[in-house]
Amino acid sequence: MKPLYLLLCAWLCGPTVVTAGESLRVASTSTIVTDLLREVGGDRVTIVEMVTPGEDPHEFRPTARDMAKMGACPVIFASGKGMENFLDSVRDLSRGKSVVVEVGQSLPGIEGRAHAHCQGHSHGVSEDPHWWHSLENMKKAVEVVREALTKASPSDGEYFRIRAQAYLRSLEDLQKWTVSRLSGIPPAQRKLVTSHDALQYFAQENGFTIHALAGFSSQEEATARQVAELIKLIRREKVKAVFGGFTLNPKFLEQIRKETGAGMGGVLYVDGLGEGEASTFIGMYKSNVNTLVEGLK
Repeated sequence: MKPLYLLLCAWLCGPTVVTAGESLRVASTSTIVTDLLREVGGDRVTIVEMVTPGEDPHEFRPTARDMAKMGACPVIFASGKGMENFLDSVRDLSRGKSVVVEVGQSLPGIEGRAHAHCQGHSHGVSEDPHWWHSLENMKKAVEVVREALTKASPSDGEYFRIRAQAYLRSLEDLQKWTVSRLSGIPPAQRKLVTSHDALQYFAQENGFTIHALAGFSSQEEATARQVAELIKLIRREKVKAVFGGFTLNPKFLEQIRKETGAGMGGVLYVDGLGEGEASTFIGMYKSNVNTLVEGLK
């Protein structure tokens, strides 16, 4: 218990001041944001990862030890837009000693239908928290991260600026590649049926229509009625494939296959980074685009 007690005391006493040549210690509650921090922060930033690739961020609930780890960092980076509903508790415990940066909060959003959060209660119409599926949003997020890192460690500002510019060029190349890769899919075929509603930003940017079994949270499971309605839609719209996630109930998937004849388009990374080729944002995004192209052929 002593190390945890000391960490909590350190938080309440205030974060360590970052001096020239010293690595800035930051916490991240999002795999997407962690990758951004690596790209912009380089070796001048040490990242405490609260959520790792392959984990569902909707499920993350920080323990007292997690809170202490975050509190030992001068800056805590979060995805924002409601993805982390524990941030108020983080701020309350911090008492202003750690800066909380919600990267997606100032980015253009998309509102959608009611969805149930992990706790099982509904909040009506809500903003889609999966902002990173828009490459334009990702480019804006680079600047949000760069500014926050520079404010926390001014002596590294030029270093962060150079790295941010390099990553922005990589995102621009990714945009060009995406347009080229999707060019073979006619507008009439750009219809996606997904396990939960997490690709609205991608759809808006690339001319797709999304039909989802459940809402924005991966913890919301579709009802039998929703599945039946979706089956009717797939038949009517002549949707070629259904794209799943790791949370889709297999019995619903089999029912959809059997009653519509739609193929399985593959699994998409929608809530964060995966492993292997999908362990970076650019790798994850390319994997999703390739899966969509192959599934909709």
